[in-house]
Amino acid sequence: MEAYIDISYIFHLLLVLSSLKFMKSISCYSLNRRKTFFLEITSLIVYINVLLFSNESSIYNAFYYIIIFFIFYKRKFIIPLISFIFAYYSQVAIIRIFTNGIYLYKWVVMIYTPSSFFYILICPLLFLIVELITRSVKSLIFLKKYRHQIKLTIHNKIYNLSAYFDSGNTLKFKDLPVIFLTSELKDKNVEYEKILVEGIGKENSEYLKGKILFDNKEKEVYCAYVNKKSFNGCKCLLNVYLLG
Repeated sequence: MEAYIDISYIFHLLLVLSSLKFMKSISCYSLNRRKTFFLEITSLIVYINVLLFSNESSIYNAFYYIIIFFIFYKRKFIIPLISFIFAYYSQVAIIRIFTNGIYLYKWVVMIYTPSSFFYILICPLLFLIVELITRSVKSLIFLKKYRHQIKLTIHNKIYNLSAYFDSGNTLKFKDLPVIFLTSELKDKNVEYEKILVEGIGKENSEYLKGKILFDNKEKEVYCAYVNKKSFNGCKCLLNVYLLG
């Protein structure tokens, strides 16, 4: 077996770090710094097993990761373990496209040309791409889940709006929930009162009383107009008390 063991081990450590980042993006599981350091240091066991006991099966190396991830996540270890392994060997496969200087020996990465080490720089680029894609997908799913179509009545004028539900909006005024509307929905022919808005810059906002049809129930609300173009693409920000 020809390989630069010292470079191979550093290469492996960097792959482990980037795989943990990928694991977090894929499965939302992560490790704190102490556990990450522990995993990095103890992964030396894999290399010792391969180098000193080359006749043994690579299944012993698999047991190492199973035990470590079981210690970290208990009964929930399967998803983060699969995500980690998938991320690790996917990076190896992609790097292999660009260089023949690395190979797998009993499922452990080895380097036999020193210049191949620099192809590890592909990993941060891969992570950046995956991170951008997963954030975009999660954002779309998140927005779709919390968007609602509502009917709002103010001064006998009916608005059919796309509204965003925010569990952080718990503002009440005169025992009624306050919903927020973009300033472009204001009627110039109506006289407004003032209300101090908490959490939207603590600014004075103009408001009116109205009725909202939400979740097949009609409820009285106060509508506060704020200087925002949208709430995650919606013209209205709902209140958590509307669920009650």
